[in-house]
Amino acid sequence: MLLDNLRKRRAKGLEWMMLKRWKLYIPVGEPFLVTHWISYTNVDIVSVLQSKLTDVQLWMLRESCFGYFLDLPRVAIQTQLIRSLMFRELVQDKCDQFYVKLNDECVLRFGLREFGIVSGLNCCGNEHVKGNFNGPNRLVDTYFSGFEAVSKKSLIDCFETKKCQFDEDSVKIAIIYFINTFLMSTQAQKIYISKRCFHLVESGEYVSFPWGKIVFRALIKSMRDGLRGKSEFYRISGFPLALQFKNISPTTKELRIFTLLIEVNDEY
Repeated sequence: MLLDNLRKRRAKGLEWMMLKRWKLYIPVGEPFLVTHWISYTNVDIVSVLQSKLTDVQLWMLRESCFGYFLDLPRVAIQTQLIRSLMFRELVQDKCDQFYVKLNDECVLRFGLREFGIVSGLNCCGNEHVKGNFNGPNRLVDTYFSGFEAVSKKSLIDCFETKKCQFDEDSVKIAIIYFINTFLMSTQAQKIYISKRCFHLVESGEYVSFPWGKIVFRALIKSMRDGLRGKSEFYRISGFPLALQFKNISPTTKELRIFTLLIEVNDEY
């Protein structure tokens, strides 16, 4: 099994080396297998939060670092748009950036700084939080007693059935629900909520945590070189809504507000 994986990685590496930089991953006219596009982003997040939380709890949520999302209008994942962007992806060696070429002339870049401006999420700081996340956690012990690991489905059930006893706990569970159903779009039955997530929210450290880095990495991982060699089904992860904004070119003022790098040297 290990040998097979090494062979596959080597084959993929050799295949990548044969591609020419700043050329399309998928040449014009070349067929590809993907016909069904899936996203598990909870596009009804605002209406769900409004229906499940009391006025007091909504006010508490609005005061959090994610509160501005409550003003988000009704949205939908435009899979056709995302498909078109991926179909025009350019070959380049920057794993944290996504380049597309439109109309044979216009080249667009989507990286962490564009993601930070569009999403408003914190993209600065160390996301590699160290700590003993295997220890007791009040939220887990109170609402998921007996669980070795909390599945996404169990989290959704807890939130939707309003099991929390206190306003503060309701808001904390709502925040974890928001992170794992809206910002990190993954299939409910096949994912578990990280102990780190429970720790960050319960301790209050989530306020300064760079969620933007985590969410951006999940999105870019599912986007870059995502069409070649895939089956007919393709799942878009992370926060694909960030790709649907027309203007993703930040101003110098915006970069300073979000403390992102202003000087960027690119070949395009």
